[in-house]
Amino acid sequence: LLAPSATVGHISNLQTGRTTLWTVASRAFASNPIIGGGADNFAVVSSHYIVRPGVTGAAFLVVIDPKVAHNIFLELWADLGIIGLLLFSGLVLASLRCALMAVRAFEWAEPRGEEILARAVIVSLVAMLAADFFLSELYSEQFFLLLALGPTMLALSRRSTEANVDPLAFIHAPPNLS
Repeated sequence: LLAPSATVGHISNLQTGRTTLWTVASRAFASNPIIGGGADNFAVVSSHYIVRPGVTGAAFLVVIDPKVAHNIFLELWADLGIIGLLLFSGLVLASLRCALMAVRAFEWAEPRGEEILARAVIVSLVAMLAADFFLSELYSEQFFLLLALGPTMLALSRRSTEANVDPLAFIHAPPNLS
């Protein structure tokens, strides 16, 4: 209702550049579903899948100025096939599970800062995955740092429960300057 007419036109137009890239990525996956077209190879091989049945409205994004798929899951699927997508999904699920286990371990600890931090890792990772549905941040350092924080939080929780110490004591305690 309040959006400018250009924005309304962009949203109502079903053949945008992103849908063209998604169509081409699905065609690339369909042609080589098991191992894909090669790691980080979508922009190179995408031009082979532009001339197929079906509407593609922004072919210049594939032929003239090749772009990534603008969807981390489609990009992985087209590049590495179902094997790469399953391995990536396993890595993400393992990191989320570790962070969730850390939350459960920290639930009874005082202070509760570590539990809140572990919950923030889960929320951040889920938010990053949701944003990556419309982006291709597969090689983003922030994404892999978030993935690494899940197991790190679990290791900290185990350390604190085994030794009954604050895992982040160096943050809570004042520095010893003597």
